[in-house]
Amino acid sequence: MDESLVKFSIVIVAISFGGLIALVAIVSEAMRRSSQVRQVEQTKRELAAYVAEGSMTADEAYRLLSAKPVKREKESI
Repeated sequence: MDESLVKFSIVIVAISFGGLIALVAIVSEAMRRSSQVRQVEQTKRELAAYVAEGSMTADEAYRLLSAKPVKREKESI
């Protein structure tokens, strides 16, 4: 094989792998964000149900929804 063809092939493979890694990162971040939004909406529906049945006041539900999320530290293995 010609040396320039080998170098060109290596460049193409490197670019392909880089693109694949970027694509996987974008898709996984979109899935994570979608899951996060779905969970927030589910929480809102549950709190609305509690308020409707009288188990919780609207003010309590508002405070729960407006609270900042707690960041957990990663557990060491």
